[in-house]
Amino acid sequence: MNSYAAYLLSVGLALASACFGQGHGDVHGDGTSIRSDGPEARTILLNKPTKEIDGIAGIGDGLFKYGVPQRIDLDFIQEAVWSGSGDSIEVGRLKVKSPNAKTLSVFFSSMMLAGNAELFIQGSGGVRRGEYTRVTPTGPDGKLQTALVPGDEIMIEFRGTAAERDNSVVRVESVVHGAVDFFREDRGLRDDDCLVDVACSAGDDWLDQRRAVVLFLNENGQGCTGVMLNNTSEDFTPYVHIANHCYDGNTDPDNWVFYFNYEKPNCGSGTAPMSQTVTGAQSIAHDYNGDFHLLELNQAPPLSYHPYYAGWDNSNTTPTSGAFIGHPLTFEKKIALFSSVTTGTLSGFSKAMWYADIDLGGIEGGSSGSPLFDQNKRMVGHLLDGDAGCDEPRQVIGPKLSENWNGTSSTNRLNDWLDPQSTSVSVMDGAYPEIRVRVKMLLQGAYDSGSGLMRADLAASSYVPLTEPYSTLGYSHEHTGGGESTTSTVLGATGNGAIVDWVVIELRQAAAPYAVFATRSALLRRDGIVAEVDGTTDGVSFTNMPTSIYRVAVRHRNHLGIMTAAAYDLVTTEVDFSDAGGPTLYGTDAAYVTGTARCLWKGDVTMDGVVKYTGTGNDRDAILVSLGSDIYMVLNGYYQEDVNMNGSVSYTGPANDRDEVLDAIGGSNPNATRQEQLP
Repeated sequence: MNSYAAYLLSVGLALASACFGQGHGDVHGDGTSIRSDGPEARTILLNKPTKEIDGIAGIGDGLFKYGVPQRIDLDFIQEAVWSGSGDSIEVGRLKVKSPNAKTLSVFFSSMMLAGNAELFIQGSGGVRRGEYTRVTPTGPDGKLQTALVPGDEIMIEFRGTAAERDNSVVRVESVVHGAVDFFREDRGLRDDDCLVDVACSAGDDWLDQRRAVVLFLNENGQGCTGVMLNNTSEDFTPYVHIANHCYDGNTDPDNWVFYFNYEKPNCGSGTAPMSQTVTGAQSIAHDYNGDFHLLELNQAPPLSYHPYYAGWDNSNTTPTSGAFIGHPLTFEKKIALFSSVTTGTLSGFSKAMWYADIDLGGIEGGSSGSPLFDQNKRMVGHLLDGDAGCDEPRQVIGPKLSENWNGTSSTNRLNDWLDPQSTSVSVMDGAYPEIRVRVKMLLQGAYDSGSGLMRADLAASSYVPLTEPYSTLGYSHEHTGGGESTTSTVLGATGNGAIVDWVVIELRQAAAPYAVFATRSALLRRDGIVAEVDGTTDGVSFTNMPTSIYRVAVRHRNHLGIMTAAAYDLVTTEVDFSDAGGPTLYGTDAAYVTGTARCLWKGDVTMDGVVKYTGTGNDRDAILVSLGSDIYMVLNGYYQEDVNMNGSVSYTGPANDRDEVLDAIGGSNPNATRQEQLP
């Protein structure tokens, strides 16, 4: 069986080059642009690429070849067809067509937009990229490679005033004629396939590490695999580790496009998203003999991508097992499992390598750079060589991360970047910069079954404090929780978004439900949505998290807490405690259910986890004590003894809080109790 390295040499596809015409309207050979004018836009028609590829075996210089760059070299401002829209806005359009291309992307050698001008590109498949503006991050001189769009025709459109048009520079150097249909659902299916989607069961234990792995494509129509890494400062500097042989000196990382979460949503089915991209990176450090290259992205991936910064181990400890994850043949993300790891060398490289037997999955061209994770889910190396294909036996060869940790300078070693604090630690766990936890919940004390909403009496009377109350009540926050504060504007919201009270979200370990890892105080709205302290409703932020899978518990200062019976991936799951048919709860009779609504039990005035009407430490007496033992007194304000949350504490009369405690334990037996169902 040929090794992967031998396979690269045997294929031997060099970078595509072609002859291109200098003038429009004349044919000078393959790849020459031909101009035809239409009523809406000028069309640049490209000839068939000089070197066509099939999109499967196309590997050149160690990178997978997915397309061919077609040179154009034109000034968009001069070549576009312009029209006014009647409101001082100029619209310029230009089409580029490369017949039979599966995808297209545009390389702007200069895109410097003036004022509020905007530029878009849209493929014939309907996918749109942009809007690009003057603040869009670009490389030197405004260089920018766009993400792929499906189809063989692309429209470039500029919108701005006449002055903005005249002061903008937009030069198109080339487009990449793609031979791979990245947008097709079944593009990775083969009869003899041993490659395994990360969405299959083999990837279940590697969910976090999957999110660290990225596909990158360059302006020459090539691609490989990289991985984001954490550092000891845990400041989430967007470092991406790739194989050095995937760094093509004929391209500039400033123009590379990095694709996050390019993976099938289901095992063997579904279309992988191509919309989560970051463009541009800088070279930080590299070494030939260790085949590593460290990049820093020009901008951190948006939190909406749920990026994970993988951990690492530089101790040179031999893994007992592990996994590598990557994009063979630029396919949707795949996973392979390995065992029986030994140390060896590889001809042409002076540093030691891991040799690992593949138990499940395989490698193909484009797998280069795939991170090798050990049994502790820390990166210990990356893929360089091995047995391509699916024939047995299969083995993968990867340079050791420990071999690349030290060097003669910061430009050829990893420790300066991954351990900027000089801690000398040998292992570092991965982390999420942020998880936004989406929760809905209802409080029995404030719930109105008629409207299906909770009352917001406390906020209406301006009683809700600006700072969370739980720390002063003796509750022990964990991780980064505690001390959260909001503004009077947020607390002044009305309608369904009116604030009911402060609540606490707890994230507990999946295998140890009694262990609270992280907490955050947040604001509960009338409609049950738990909002961030700034009033936003896209989830409550938990930062610097080692995983995204937790059991979720919610607490309130005079209600019994509840928790999910199972752990959930909080990146993709909203936990709706308010729905009686929602997630199964830990324990028995953990919540109050009325109709289709589920609420936290009211009445835990003493916050001891038990609702009691009589006996030692009961909640009824706590109400009376707060009133100075005067059964006729009424205390207005923000008090823990206000069980029905109407803004006043009372022991007798209408809507008194003593009766609320009795109601919570059944209403007929004053000696009954209700126990919080939390471990």
